[in-house]
Amino acid sequence: MLEFFWTTDKNRLMVHDIKTDEYYPFTADHIDLIDRCEQKIQQDFPDTWYSLKQEYTSPTMPVPWVVRFKRINRFLKCNFSVHDNRPDIDDDWNFDFEKVPCPLRGECQREYCNPKLTHELTKREIEVIQLHVEGFRQQEIGDRLYISGLTVKNHICKIYRKLGFTGKDHPETLLINYAYKKKLIS
Repeated sequence: MLEFFWTTDKNRLMVHDIKTDEYYPFTADHIDLIDRCEQKIQQDFPDTWYSLKQEYTSPTMPVPWVVRFKRINRFLKCNFSVHDNRPDIDDDWNFDFEKVPCPLRGECQREYCNPKLTHELTKREIEVIQLHVEGFRQQEIGDRLYISGLTVKNHICKIYRKLGFTGKDHPETLLINYAYKKKLIS
């Protein structure tokens, strides 16, 4: 589980690995982290990925790994800023976005801040739905899937957002109906 935050002078993005309690600056040397972020953004936020590629691809840009770092650094800076000891990326690589104090928030034409999810559910999300609808609590689902209860909660919130279920619409009932309609459970 990872948390990202700006330094006090807002010049650098820091990473806090919550499991190991390690702190380090986010740099172009973190290839695995960049790879995972790229994959997740491409999968869940294709419009955002397209915008990032448009802005951070040109013949005058430096070597490709620097371009990749700049894309991910921009995405992370636009969506995470506060050190609050809550994971911004959980065990299953779900993003838990923050309201970043950006002067252009809401006016920026780019798709970076608070990006929109696709409506495709992942295999893991379907597993969570199946167990959730069967009546298992978050921690029980986590134990069965070998993830934390917080990660299960993040999955459920993300599922609700993807499917457009809100609190005023009784999302729990809508999710149960959705699961039966899509034959996710028998």
